[in-house]
Amino acid sequence: MRITLLFPTAALAVSVALGAGPKVAVMYSSWPEGAFGFADEYDDELRALGWTFEEFENTKAAELVARLGEFDMVLAASVANHENPQDLGAYADQWLAFLQRGGCLLITDASYGSVLDLWVNKLGEDFPLTTVQCASHREGTPESRAITVAEHPLMTVPNDLALLLQSRTNIWAHLDSWSDAWQSLVTCSDGKSLLLARPVGKGMIIVTSYYSFRGAKEPAAMALLENLQFYRECLSRGLAVDRLVFMPLAPGPGQVEMSLSNRTGADLALRTWVQVEPDGQRPIAGQPVPVKLKSAGNVSVTLPFTIATRGKVILRVVADDAQGERLLDLPRSADLPPAIRVELKRKHLYPRDTHLEAKVLLLPDAGLDPASLRLEHRVDASAPQVQPAPGEQAAIALSLEGLGFGKHSLGLRLLAGDRVVGETTEFFFKHPQGRVSFRPDGATLVEGKPFFPFGFYHVSWTFT
Repeated sequence: MRITLLFPTAALAVSVALGAGPKVAVMYSSWPEGAFGFADEYDDELRALGWTFEEFENTKAAELVARLGEFDMVLAASVANHENPQDLGAYADQWLAFLQRGGCLLITDASYGSVLDLWVNKLGEDFPLTTVQCASHREGTPESRAITVAEHPLMTVPNDLALLLQSRTNIWAHLDSWSDAWQSLVTCSDGKSLLLARPVGKGMIIVTSYYSFRGAKEPAAMALLENLQFYRECLSRGLAVDRLVFMPLAPGPGQVEMSLSNRTGADLALRTWVQVEPDGQRPIAGQPVPVKLKSAGNVSVTLPFTIATRGKVILRVVADDAQGERLLDLPRSADLPPAIRVELKRKHLYPRDTHLEAKVLLLPDAGLDPASLRLEHRVDASAPQVQPAPGEQAAIALSLEGLGFGKHSLGLRLLAGDRVVGETTEFFFKHPQGRVSFRPDGATLVEGKPFFPFGFYHVSWTFT
């Protein structure tokens, strides 16, 4: 369950980096016709992240390849090799060496042979990819734009990309075929891939048919780059986070389910724990869990935690090796809302309104038996009405019959047995007539009085 669907969590407030920020090379082309339309696609995000970067036109591919040893990450912007296309696959050995040592290669807008046939497809027998037009472009409907995002650390650690990518419409093609060496992390409504990834040695190559990530601190681009950097850092240290799930993200007892892969070439003895950091309060370190990880092996570990408050909180997942060196420091930030909230469809009701309609959002404490939860509501001082708590949200329609004009209150409580888990009150108003109405003769009435709309518009270039 993604809590963010009903209770949006804040974006990460803590920059995620185990070491210094990466040095990045950005490749672009002069498309269209020398206008360099995407040369600055990632500039705002890279500056906001504080990463050092250098830009190369594709016509200087040989210079970039000769200097690959200086860079940690290479970003190919949209249409990066579309104008004055270069045979980037001619440098296959150099690209593979860059990846093997821990480099990360992200190819944006991978919908052209200029980056597939002239680059990725030449890196090895199991690298080739094909692309065709996508239903998202052909049909342009919400259904055709639906995507499925895999529960993979590149998509979830430290930022959850699902919601950020759901709203994007910049798709005209998808990746149509790939070998088993690749993993599809974003699937379109055609059942094909919009983003493929594969590890190569200590590095990673990511290919996506999404295009145009430019914009002032574009959130999807920022989140994707942070996730790539974190994953690259983990791989470079030989400790990959393959899965990270918080269950649940709510006040009370919870746990982190984490899967780790060891790529250090030696056995590892780790101490792992979760540190809870409520906003403005002292951090609380959880009980360390010892983890033994064989060389080239993987392990799943469950880490307990307890959230004692609501509001802003950071859950920091930490892992140290036997010498005390920090191999993992992953903060996940959330803003936990009250246990019960209510949204009134209308606060001002008129004679034509027969019911008060409300949407109730629920986030009970963790560890409570769902069967024990009840939702109680009352209008003013009337007898309360009680019903089983229906899950994460409920729709309520209360009759206004017999309710006098004036100000009224709607009180709601979430109960677990006899305990009040949360409560809230909303006010609404019942009026004898609409604020704006019309007499039979056509006159406009505002709050019961005739109103004649009159205005004038004057422009003078000489006087203000």
